[in-house]
Amino acid sequence: MWLSILAQSLPIALIIKYRRTFSLSDFGVAAIIIIAAGLPQAPEVFSNTINLHFHFAIAVAIIASLDHKSLDNRLLNRGVLLASGLSGIPSNFLAPVFLYRAIRSRNKESYIQLAIISCTSLFQLITILFHAEEIAQRPYSFQIEQWWFSILNQTTLSPMLGLDLGQMFFTIFKNSVSGNRSCILFSAFVSLPLLSLIYCALKSQNSACRWLMASALLLLFLSMLTSLEGIGDVIILMGGGRYFYAPTLLFAVCFISMYQRFGWQEYALLSMVLITATTSLPNNFSGPPWLESYHQAVSQGQTQVPTWPQGWVLKLSKP
Repeated sequence: MWLSILAQSLPIALIIKYRRTFSLSDFGVAAIIIIAAGLPQAPEVFSNTINLHFHFAIAVAIIASLDHKSLDNRLLNRGVLLASGLSGIPSNFLAPVFLYRAIRSRNKESYIQLAIISCTSLFQLITILFHAEEIAQRPYSFQIEQWWFSILNQTTLSPMLGLDLGQMFFTIFKNSVSGNRSCILFSAFVSLPLLSLIYCALKSQNSACRWLMASALLLLFLSMLTSLEGIGDVIILMGGGRYFYAPTLLFAVCFISMYQRFGWQEYALLSMVLITATTSLPNNFSGPPWLESYHQAVSQGQTQVPTWPQGWVLKLSKP
């Protein structure tokens, strides 16, 4: 578990290291740490080794947004890229970003980073091809409204309001799909903050912020496309939250990196996110002693082991 927590700290360590690149103040860094640990999607990706690849994807997005002309920390960045690309598929979703930047910059370091992520992508592709029969089939849906409502619910509403209101908004969005005018109007209204963030980040004078948002959008799209759950299921906040953790945190970094230009509305939104994240921390980082729970379950012939965070269980294939 401790090795897992160390690996999960890598994106935060990179954000702290490159804080000036993203124009982050001390308050901004502290806010990102709180949000990273307190997001509603955090329980699916923290304190376990199964979903570390989503944390590594954040690290790759950070490296993809840096100025590749600088020779500082190039060996560190290459090492993170290699380890992240080998950790799982999500990090390799960002290969097009490295390709585009290499073509535009024609910089040696950009080509090296592209070569690394290309090799890890090839490795993952070969692994998939040789184990195709063991990989679960993905349900695909291309209904635009369901995609958007999933994104809106997971990346905007749940970080601001928490999980408890998720089912209520799910009902509203479902009615919106069926043509309810008031629900359509409400859905359009609550879409404005996210659309505004995307627009401002892509138009930002800070190139790192622009590339970070581009990486977040690409990661979001491909994570949803390849998710095990159907798009209709991930609208519900407790389903498939792990696929939204990395993009949501990257959205938060972009949001906070621009907060010096914010008015009271932006501060109000940030305050809501921080309050929700702070109140979630005790649950996200608490639970029974998992090793004792495991031995107790085995001795009693049980197939479910209570584990971290509180309320989650580990299912055993056999007692």
